[in-house]
Amino acid sequence: IDLPRTSVLNFRRAVFADVAAFLRERLGEEIKLERRRAETKSLAAWEAVKRADGLVADGVEASLHAREADAAEFFLRADSLYAAAERLDRTWVTPTISRGWVALRFALSPPALVPFAVFARDTISPAIRMPLRAIAFAEQALASSAGSAEALALRGYARQWLGNWPGVGGADTLIRRAEADLQAALD
Repeated sequence: IDLPRTSVLNFRRAVFADVAAFLRERLGEEIKLERRRAETKSLAAWEAVKRADGLVADGVEASLHAREADAAEFFLRADSLYAAAERLDRTWVTPTISRGWVALRFALSPPALVPFAVFARDTISPAIRMPLRAIAFAEQALASSAGSAEALALRGYARQWLGNWPGVGGADTLIRRAEADLQAALD
């Protein structure tokens, strides 16, 4: 590459900055993975959660490309793997919290794609039903791990979703509770 000297120095600085940012991000991910791995004693549960996390990422990607049926299938498969991980290690709250986040993803899906048959005769919209499901998962995790920041964040976000949804009763209370959960998660 033929560049003036000042351009070479700027180019070099930019490359160093990009590499440093990449390494910080990658190391942060590795530390987070190691911390999550240390939370469970079950290798099978860990592997199920890792596979489920990959399916969630695939579902998000499909959703971004307007392939909602594919996204719903990925999310449903992820939920099944998280449920299997819950059975493999009943003390590990990560799979339960992850199931709550999957439920919130279904709140964004077209109603016909929300697969939970247990609600088939329910007249409640999935946009309301799925955040309620997420809250239930968060509370289940909090019962096992009081003060879990991840569970509090899930419950706070689900409450915020409900509080902002048109026609949901007690919106002010939901929003206040959401703020309290999110603040507690940060603390």
